[in-house]
Amino acid sequence: MLALKGLATVRSLLTIVFSSVTLLMALVTFWVYAYLGGPNWTPGKLTSEVVFVSIALFGILNRPLGLVAHMVSKTISVSAAMKRFDTYLIL
Repeated sequence: MLALKGLATVRSLLTIVFSSVTLLMALVTFWVYAYLGGPNWTPGKLTSEVVFVSIALFGILNRPLGLVAHMVSKTISVSAAMKRFDTYLIL
C-alpha cells in the first residue's frame, strides 16, 4: 500500500509538472527573447506575429511532452512491479 501511495503521489506530481511545462516554457522563452533575443544580445521586439507563431509551436510540443510524463510514470510502475516479482521469485 505504501508503494502504491508513493506511486500515486509521483504520478500526480508528474501530471501537474508536465501539463504546465508548455506554459512555463513559453513564458521563459518570451522573457529571454524580450531581454536577450535581438541582434547582438539586445532586447528583442515581441510582435503579435512572434507571439502567435510561438504559441502555436509550443502547442504542437504539448503532446510529446505529455507523453514523456506518461513514460516516466510507466517506468516507475514497471520498476516497482519488477521489484515485487523479484521478491516473489526469490521466495
